[in-house]
Amino acid sequence: MGLVPVRPPRPWFGIGLAVALTALGTAAHWLLSPALGGELPFITFFPGILIAAVWGGPAGGLTATVLAGVLGSTLFLPHRPHLNATTAGARIAVALTTSLLIILVSEMLTRTVRALAASEERLRLLVDATSAFVVRLDRSGERLFPSAEWRDYTGQKHERRQGAWRDMLHPDDASAFPKLDGAPLQVEARLRHRDSKGHRWARISLTPVHRGGVVHEWLGAVEDIHDRKLMEERGRILSDELAHRARNGIGMVQGVVEQSARGATSVENLRDTVVGRLQAMSRAQDILSLQDGETATLAQVVEQVTAAFEPGRIEVASQGSIVLGRPAAILTGLILYELGTNAVKYGALSVPGGKVVLEHGPGPDGLASLNWREVGGPPVKPSERRGFGHRLLQNGPANLGGSSEIQHEGDGVRARFTLRP
Repeated sequence: MGLVPVRPPRPWFGIGLAVALTALGTAAHWLLSPALGGELPFITFFPGILIAAVWGGPAGGLTATVLAGVLGSTLFLPHRPHLNATTAGARIAVALTTSLLIILVSEMLTRTVRALAASEERLRLLVDATSAFVVRLDRSGERLFPSAEWRDYTGQKHERRQGAWRDMLHPDDASAFPKLDGAPLQVEARLRHRDSKGHRWARISLTPVHRGGVVHEWLGAVEDIHDRKLMEERGRILSDELAHRARNGIGMVQGVVEQSARGATSVENLRDTVVGRLQAMSRAQDILSLQDGETATLAQVVEQVTAAFEPGRIEVASQGSIVLGRPAAILTGLILYELGTNAVKYGALSVPGGKVVLEHGPGPDGLASLNWREVGGPPVKPSERRGFGHRLLQNGPANLGGSSEIQHEGDGVRARFTLRP
């Protein structure tokens, strides 16, 4: 599209260009007149009219046409005595008609090219405004045409090899990627990313281009959606956590009422006991509401969480003081609350005479340490359900540079946790 100006030229530029080109056409006629003979008095002006129409617009083309008609009629036709007036007039008319056709066709082509350039620019801006880039595949959908954006994103250098682009997919997604069967396709998959040294989620959209009723090639767009997928995952985890905590809260209330009822001597005594323990449960939730920058000692977290359970059923032994930051304090509160809730529903706190021994304090390498041991409870087995509580106990400490060890014994759970404060 570089042969056509992007914007319509100003009229004065077209007129000036027409004058210069007509002068060149005149000089060319004098130089080539021996070869041209006397039958083509206007032939050397046509290239100038074409250039003037394209680069100078209608003003340039019309100016070049008028000048060519005047100069050709006054300078060249008088030197051809064999031409009568009728023949000379016919040649002038043919030259003018040809010139006008050149101007008309040039204007139509110029506008078409400019419209295509504008459309291409809008498409480029649209793609630049998103995180997507365009790709092209051959008719089989296995060979990727050279793409600088693909190389910049994935770091792949030999994308034209048959099926090479599929090597950039995560192995789990590559095996599940649908076969291209001629229908438009949109898939969310993980693509290798050069900068992150791993894979990032991307939306791959492919559309077939048909010619003669068969697929000629595939056009597509690849859009990075990794941040959105991470937000969706965090939202799912949060939703699971809220649902899990709600279930635990209901189970805890049920356990508090049942345990309080066993030892109650009157309705008033039951009421006071239940209200007191529910208030302790509420205070335990405050640990989960620490703000950024706030801290709590491990002993404070243990005291607030264990206060929500039946007095005397959890024996606490401190082995030293250690201060926890907000992430460690919240995680510790969640772990203790999860262990206590499970003990009330299934473990040592679910039966009379059962108890929990809880030891806490500084551990090796500057880590905080928790040891939970149930005594006198019923036999427990690992849950087959792998829900939020399971992931919390198994993976939570590792996220803070710690570890977890959980065993299910004949009289309850044994668990040891470490985490970086």
